[in-house]
Amino acid sequence: EGSTTDARLTVSRNTADISSPLTVSLASSSPRISLPSTIVIPAGQRQVEFSVADVNDQIVSLADTANVLATAGSFDGGQASLKITEDDIFSLSIDPAIPSVNELIGSVSTTVSLGKAADADVVVSLAYAQPDLLSGPAALTIPAGQTSAVIQLIVVAGSVPEGTRTGTVTASIAGTAATDSAAVLVQDGDSFSLTTDVSSNLVEQSSGILLTRDSSFTVNGVTAPNATLAVDSNGDGQYDDAVATANSSGIYSLSVPLTADGQDQGDHRLMIKATAAAGVADQSIYVHYATGTLVRFNTTSGTFDAELLDADAPVTVANFLSYQASPAYSGLIVHRSVPNFVIQGGGFTLSDSRISSMQTNPPIQNEFLAANSNLRGTLAMAMVSGNINSGSSQWFINVADNTFLDEGKYTVFGRVLGNGMSVVDQINNLTTYDLKSVYSNGALGEVPLTKAPPTGTQLTGTVSLQAGSPLLSGSGTAFTSELAVGTDIWINSQIYRVQSITSNTEAVLSTTASAVVTSASSWKDFLPDDADFVVFSSIDELLPLLP
Repeated sequence: EGSTTDARLTVSRNTADISSPLTVSLASSSPRISLPSTIVIPAGQRQVEFSVADVNDQIVSLADTANVLATAGSFDGGQASLKITEDDIFSLSIDPAIPSVNELIGSVSTTVSLGKAADADVVVSLAYAQPDLLSGPAALTIPAGQTSAVIQLIVVAGSVPEGTRTGTVTASIAGTAATDSAAVLVQDGDSFSLTTDVSSNLVEQSSGILLTRDSSFTVNGVTAPNATLAVDSNGDGQYDDAVATANSSGIYSLSVPLTADGQDQGDHRLMIKATAAAGVADQSIYVHYATGTLVRFNTTSGTFDAELLDADAPVTVANFLSYQASPAYSGLIVHRSVPNFVIQGGGFTLSDSRISSMQTNPPIQNEFLAANSNLRGTLAMAMVSGNINSGSSQWFINVADNTFLDEGKYTVFGRVLGNGMSVVDQINNLTTYDLKSVYSNGALGEVPLTKAPPTGTQLTGTVSLQAGSPLLSGSGTAFTSELAVGTDIWINSQIYRVQSITSNTEAVLSTTASAVVTSASSWKDFLPDDADFVVFSSIDELLPLLP
């Protein structure tokens, strides 16, 4: 499914008399393939070939075969089976409507989603890590054509104070790699609890952390009446960074000062403790106080956020944002990945199977600072070797502590935030492939792809081109059967696309040849699919700084 190459089938007749043409009716057992309703075996021939195309239906099909039936007059019918490789996969997710509940709530409405519908009923298995706290059905069935279903998770109430606990449910589909887990925070109904609300602040949810520009961070909530609240925001174990007392209804408000300096560079894990006669309740909030520009990298492998170092590298940051704000980074790919070293982008874009080099602005002045070392999670400028003032559009993310790069004065101008490095690591763990010869570019030797690129199919015969002409001439070629309009072909290290096919030995390309080519070999089916690259769908600014 999703292939650009049709399957070829042959219909044959076994009669002695083949002097007349024979009309054969064709039918399929599956809507996943497309074929002609009839074909004709010409007079004097015993057989004829026909094409079968896949139907890319964006639906997960649970059956992997399709039968083709051929019938004609008094002849016995013929049948063939085709194996169809599915290109649609489930993206399983399980989402409780309320992620934090009191144990007395009884149940939590929860949505289980497949991401894509299937052509048959799908059974999703459910497993519970703490069945004495959170339970529910062992399985649910999502009907064919639907993408989700709602279940009720049962919150089991205890009879003794146990504090806040976490119940986890895991969903899976047998025979697939699809799985997802969800956690429900269950507050003890046998003792007082502590709720937190940070909605009065200007915040953005990042991966595993809240982002804010409020240096005075407000936490509101409800706890036991007249309870004393205290906060440890710097990790020293002392609850002395903010204090408050709840009123007679248990309502409280805390104002916690945040800073961008120190070892954690703006990260604060707010440990909030409420103390009352009935005991102690606690909550934690992970927040990052940002003073630099915040950007979100949306990739086909996931999303991660970074804070740019506007104060330490103003020219470098302004250069990056100039590309980010323009169409230049549209279709940007990760074009280089070295395991346990870096992933690199900013140099090439992808569109319709073609990779293009970035159109760059003039290079910028180096702004390397020894205080900003090339440590894991930092964003740094790429440069031409030996020229520290050659940075332009390309940048990389350090996957390890690469302090040796400091000797080369590679300017660090940002840091990945929260759990964002999990996405970077996922990209870095992809297998890389050498695409230098495919795209005739020496910088594409370590390109991460989600699957191996095709090895290519050599075309029959040889081809020739004239400089400045789009005409493709063949000798011993079979253009009508081996090519189709839109097929990409590789000739003398150049990629061309077929615009039209005149005959087995003549076709027209969508671009003119740059040089004369005589009696050369050619290949098709050699380019990776666009979906196999790691592509930046967008790079967006978050919580914009005031001018």
